[in-house]
Amino acid sequence: MNKKYLLYILVAIVVLVIIFIVFTKIDKKETKNKENQIESASIEKNESTEEYVVYDSNGEMIANSIDKDSLEIYKIDPDYNPNP
Repeated sequence: MNKKYLLYILVAIVVLVIIFIVFTKIDKKETKNKENQIESASIEKNESTEEYVVYDSNGEMIANSIDKDSLEIYKIDPDYNPNP
């Protein structure tokens, strides 16, 4: 009878460890995705033309505007296309 309870406790501990590992990996993946989104688009001001320009992670220009606030959508969603 005592061995049966020990077996149940060991199985419960193993299940808890597996659940902990899975949730830790999911949390790390979500954190990494958020970091990638933040770094994927950058807004810079072009002093010569007085415009704001959005660059993707490869350094290519995505969009430009005289209003910086209208370009903030590209930081949230770098694949944003205003003319689908």
